[in-house]
Amino acid sequence: MIEEIHKACRIGDTQMLSQLISKHPEYLNQNDSKLGWCPLYRSVVCNQLSSVEYLLKQGADANTQNRLGESPLHQASYNNYKDIAFILLEHGACPNISQNDGDTPLHHACLRGHYEMAELLLKYHADPCKPNKVLCKTPVDYAIENNHTQIIQLLHQKKNKSCATFEGDSSSLTKETTFEPECEKTSRSRLGMPNQLLMWLIKFKLEETYENLLQSGYDDLPTLISQLHANPPLSLESLKTMGISKPGHRLRLLARLEDESIRKPRISNSKSLNKITWCVNIPPSPGLEFSASMEDFLDSLGLKNLLNKFIEAGLDDYEQVVFLMGSNYPITDDILYKEIGIEKIGYRHRLLSRLNEEAVIKKKFLKIERDDIRSACECILM
Repeated sequence: MIEEIHKACRIGDTQMLSQLISKHPEYLNQNDSKLGWCPLYRSVVCNQLSSVEYLLKQGADANTQNRLGESPLHQASYNNYKDIAFILLEHGACPNISQNDGDTPLHHACLRGHYEMAELLLKYHADPCKPNKVLCKTPVDYAIENNHTQIIQLLHQKKNKSCATFEGDSSSLTKETTFEPECEKTSRSRLGMPNQLLMWLIKFKLEETYENLLQSGYDDLPTLISQLHANPPLSLESLKTMGISKPGHRLRLLARLEDESIRKPRISNSKSLNKITWCVNIPPSPGLEFSASMEDFLDSLGLKNLLNKFIEAGLDDYEQVVFLMGSNYPITDDILYKEIGIEKIGYRHRLLSRLNEEAVIKKKFLKIERDDIRSACECILM
């Protein structure tokens, strides 16, 4: 049932949505088992204003958060969905709600240069000086580091005494950012690059590798991706040399980088210029529901006693493990034995058999779902 509700949200079918919610009101704020998305969050991601309006009128919680702590307003701000953001704010969405890394919706607007979105959030008392948890960056910092001069000036008007960035000689900083030659902005603009890499790593639960990458001279995502096919290429061995000790982290990092390198963005038919869109639906397939976590997966095989070995190896997230099995960096018998320390061959065979089976099932479900909605939903996912 939750899958049907999410499909209605994704394509904006409010008639179907109304019928489903009327029969099952308990699903109004129910998160799915895979991504932790509720119907309202799904509607925002897919830019379905009508679905958002309907769900809010039915009493949907505007401040519900997924597993990364992202709220519907975070997604609306990141993707610059101003109409949706306004409705969310009118229905009680908190403009200062923080996701797990501490970023607020205003952080996203300032990072991406969405002036009108930032203006809207500030009208609803968003705090321009609230630091995040990772690097203690404020929305003001993001605007300055990315040279969004109009937003800098807007935030300067809304500054408060807690905002250290604007204290003292703050006006000169704003003027310097606004008027300095392009060649002198290079070092300042690069300050934002590590943040973007870190956000990408957090998305795939690889933030532990950030310091190792930074110390090895990899401070931005494009450089990492290009190094995959360089000479010498980025490899499992080179990542180990950098100090990334967990084999699961090395495998997952390379698999995600490769996936990032082969993605092909689709250009929207919208009249807006250079709008690149992605379809982001990853449905919770019926064949995979029982193993929503690594603990559940191992328990289903009678191997729950191996959980700590997987955690220590950096393979504690079931979704990430299944993703690996469909990549060029799958878990092999050799990895289970030498890297994770599973000595019994029977255990290894049971694990690999089930993982390969579920990877195939997931691949089939994803293909069917993508074919079904290719023309129905264009979404931008952060």
